[in-house]
Amino acid sequence: DRIFELYSATNRMENEIQSMEQLRNSLRKRGEEIQMDQTASQPETEELKQQEARLLQQIQTMEKDKTSLHQIYLAEQTAGTDLSGREMLISRELEDLRVQIGQTAARKRTMEEMEQSYEGYHHAVRFVMKRESLSGIHGVVADLIQVPEGFEVAIETALGSALQNIVCEDDQSAQRAIQALKDNKAGRITFLPLASIRAARNQRDSQLAQSAGVRGYGADCIRYDANYQEIMEYLLGRVIIVETLDQAVRLAKKAQSGLRFVTLDGEVVNAAGAITGGTVKHHAGNLLERKAETKRLGEELVRLEQKKSALTTDLQQLTTARQASLAK
Repeated sequence: DRIFELYSATNRMENEIQSMEQLRNSLRKRGEEIQMDQTASQPETEELKQQEARLLQQIQTMEKDKTSLHQIYLAEQTAGTDLSGREMLISRELEDLRVQIGQTAARKRTMEEMEQSYEGYHHAVRFVMKRESLSGIHGVVADLIQVPEGFEVAIETALGSALQNIVCEDDQSAQRAIQALKDNKAGRITFLPLASIRAARNQRDSQLAQSAGVRGYGADCIRYDANYQEIMEYLLGRVIIVETLDQAVRLAKKAQSGLRFVTLDGEVVNAAGAITGGTVKHHAGNLLERKAETKRLGEELVRLEQKKSALTTDLQQLTTARQASLAK
């Protein structure tokens, strides 16, 4: 048990170091973005540099502590009592599992830190969302929707820059936020006041919605609080999600004007005939995919912890049986 405790402590420290390195890389990347962002302020640049310096110092200290712990672990492992064959196999599997859990937890923590600091969002969005004095702000569109697995690319393509629109209570809330942006030269963004936004009330084509390959109208393919229904209809009520580009092209020729057909791979065809497609460079800045990854990591952690619990029980039972056998 002492050996396992030392191993776990070393592993936890290694995972913390990895998490800090990932966060440090995010800060460095943000610093590079700021150099190209003319709206960014000098204090923000200095704050990022200070954060990176503090992280580096913490990483160096933890590296030294980890080395000391590992040396103690190796010494006690050599002097420890050998386990039976099956116990040894399970023990090794548990060690590997602990490492996997640590790495997964570190990755999830990094993703959550990026979400909390609004990494990947426009400077103006970060300014508004971090300014607690602004009242009536509900949140960024990306944070107010839940997208089923497999629909992330389609919905992110359909929303485009609107993914970073900010939903607010009313016109006055938007005006206050815009004034703050102007006063601080913090950029510009679009606000969607709940009290003002009205979606177009065009009758939906039920026959079109039942066509082969159609997954549904965009607003119906996501989940959100009922209070935001008007907002989501405004943003996605004229978007139809389909499976393939061939289906999108075929359906667009029959559809009424104003509709857009978006495929699961992110191609766009509008009823007027324009077709948009190609490849997109995927990175951590893809907001919906990042959220999906955070959710997947959380589910993976639950699965790994359950497996660890079952293996721990098996190991305890084997140890008890072996000790009982030796006592006879």
